[in-house]
Amino acid sequence: MSLPLWFRPLPLPLLVIATTFLGYTLHAQVTVPPIRTVDLDRPAEEILGERLFLETRFAHFFAVNSGGNLNQEPLANGGDPTLTVIQTPTGPVPGPFRGKTMNCAQCHLSDQLLPRNGVAQFNDYQARTPVPAREDGVLTTPRNTASIRNVGRVFESALQVFYHGDAEFTTLNGLVEDTLTGRNYGWLPAEQTLATQHIAQVIRQDDGSGALAQAYGGSYRQVLTCNSGNGIVAPAGYCLTNFDRAKEDEILGVIGKLVRQYLNSLETQRDETGAYSGTAYDVFLKNNGLPRLPNGGETDRAYSQRLLVALEQLTAPQWVSANDMEFENNRYPYRFGPKEFQGLKIFLRSPSGSTPTTEELSSGGKGNCLACHAAPVFTDFSFHNTGVNQQEYDQLHGNGAFAQLPVPDLTTRNANYDLYLPATFKHPNAEEVFRAPAKLEDPRLTDLGLWNMFANPDFLSVDPLSIKLVLGGNLATPDEEFLPVTLGRFKTPGLRDITSGNPYFHNGSQPTLKGVVNFYRQTSEAARQGQIRNGDLELARIALVEADQKALVAFLRSLKEDQR
Repeated sequence: MSLPLWFRPLPLPLLVIATTFLGYTLHAQVTVPPIRTVDLDRPAEEILGERLFLETRFAHFFAVNSGGNLNQEPLANGGDPTLTVIQTPTGPVPGPFRGKTMNCAQCHLSDQLLPRNGVAQFNDYQARTPVPAREDGVLTTPRNTASIRNVGRVFESALQVFYHGDAEFTTLNGLVEDTLTGRNYGWLPAEQTLATQHIAQVIRQDDGSGALAQAYGGSYRQVLTCNSGNGIVAPAGYCLTNFDRAKEDEILGVIGKLVRQYLNSLETQRDETGAYSGTAYDVFLKNNGLPRLPNGGETDRAYSQRLLVALEQLTAPQWVSANDMEFENNRYPYRFGPKEFQGLKIFLRSPSGSTPTTEELSSGGKGNCLACHAAPVFTDFSFHNTGVNQQEYDQLHGNGAFAQLPVPDLTTRNANYDLYLPATFKHPNAEEVFRAPAKLEDPRLTDLGLWNMFANPDFLSVDPLSIKLVLGGNLATPDEEFLPVTLGRFKTPGLRDITSGNPYFHNGSQPTLKGVVNFYRQTSEAARQGQIRNGDLELARIALVEADQKALVAFLRSLKEDQR
């Protein structure tokens, strides 16, 4: 069963825009899908989580511009200008939520916006995501918006669960709650309590007149009150026992749990055996009788090495083409042929020793990619420094500048929280100099990733022992000695559906997969020369030549999948 969803602002037909829109010259082909329907044949908690994911009234801009009418949509002043335009790789396009205020879907788009790459991978196609303007002068997130596909299940084989590029969160509930009351929604660190109060008021005062309420089962009172009736009603554990007397924190906690259930549903396709099944790569493995999952107790890396042996022995591969399947929402061909096959083997191959031999360097063909992106999920759930941040910094301040950047030790850092560490409710005025995009005018600014969270007294849930365990360090190493090991490390992203994840890297510095491959060719050589500050040891084991590029890109594109 499904109902029409009328919340989409100002639907556009397929068109070519060539106008000036609020100072932006738009030259991009935009495909806007039909008005979405709400699939009601799902668990109620998942449906309601999706509704809250789309809710546009939790933001600071709405709180101060609604005139006390929390059911006013759209706002009389035209909404938050931050949402007016989205800068995609194919050019700026009108934002799907323009006229409203921030929600989760603004940064994690799917079918709301269709640039040439097709359905988005729950990202926003921007190098760094714009955030609502406030008096702190911050205009973007410090990092690229990561995809949330598989975010709820991808950690099933991980040693420890961490979210965000720097391990800021250890639970999805915490991530959701802090996002709704944080800077992405326009709330300053000192306003967390105010934000929680406002969100609770939106829930309490919702009268069911909005488009989301009409599509998702009624007012929040109707759907969030325990045992409130039939239809889309939150089940036990996801509802409010006493709607009128519920505390603000309790309401926020229910929101976090419901959105978590929606996020858990955003998985890539699997079949009845639990094996991934939606990509041309997956179909290739199945058609050729190749192993698709690790054996019990087998690590993903060991599985990837076993898969490589089977690939090397495959003498008559059965290729995959559009005859096997076609994409409905993407423009890439559904294909796994000789080029993709070659790229897969390059992806999985590694040199024989700790560094490639001269012969291996000249012949290439050994990407060592499985060191961080082991199949079948194509991530190791860990954190690595691949030199991305160093490149950004040195491009602004000169070669070698990042290597000379003064970074305090643990005692100095924690004793001067406001000077060095990220802003929090306890330290709302912290300068965040090591969690910011690099700027030419201020050489203090850069992003040291995991360094910001390790042994940070304001983030007690990020256990230093867990970080050491994930990084393969000695648990007995004092935190003071281990802190430099975390410098410049960022969480490894999964590569499934990566084609729709551009621009790439945590700073969005590479617009294409070709650029990503070339980056690793260059930084691997720099790593062998000892030129990457705290560079990952696996970087030096990459042996690629220019001829490997097309095959690797072809394989990565074979990980493309339709959203269903």
